[in-house]
Amino acid sequence: MRWVIAAAGLTAWMTLSDRFFHVDTGTLVQFWRPFLGEQTFWVIPTFALGAISLVAVAPRFATPRARPLRFLAEVLIMTAVYATSGYVGLDNPLTVTAAFSALFALRLAASTDRGNLVVVAVLLGVGGPLFESLMWALGMFAYAQPDIIGVPWWLVPFYANGAWAVRELGALLNRPDQEAAESPNFSARSAY
Repeated sequence: MRWVIAAAGLTAWMTLSDRFFHVDTGTLVQFWRPFLGEQTFWVIPTFALGAISLVAVAPRFATPRARPLRFLAEVLIMTAVYATSGYVGLDNPLTVTAAFSALFALRLAASTDRGNLVVVAVLLGVGGPLFESLMWALGMFAYAQPDIIGVPWWLVPFYANGAWAVRELGALLNRPDQEAAESPNFSARSAY
């Protein structure tokens, strides 16, 4: 059940962030009908697919311990990144690309589990823009100022900065298993 709640929450967060930070700012325009206000209905199943994918892979990259407040902090950081991409990225795409790249580099330098983070960041930083490029090629939406394959350059470090949130989400999804393993009544046999 926690996986369904996580996927639904992530879908809602992405849909609302897209609406308020990309659609409302004119960073992108959506074309597929039907519309819910200014936003195409199709962002919901599209983001749900992305959320299900993240929920499915996040436990493989989880931090050793679940830290709910750290996950909340990562969601707030990604919300700020999303907002910046919409409110600043349209008029200053190179500045935003540099800022997102610098944020990623600083956070990576300050992290202890760099290898794990780089793997997640590459998966997100390549997979996210490629998927968005596919949606652009299919005519779902268009960025106001695309740089390559229908998407802006800042989208790569935008997605890469989500690596920390994915790790924390994975730890939260693993949490019930973690608590069982730490229980005095837990044995290897009861794990199966």
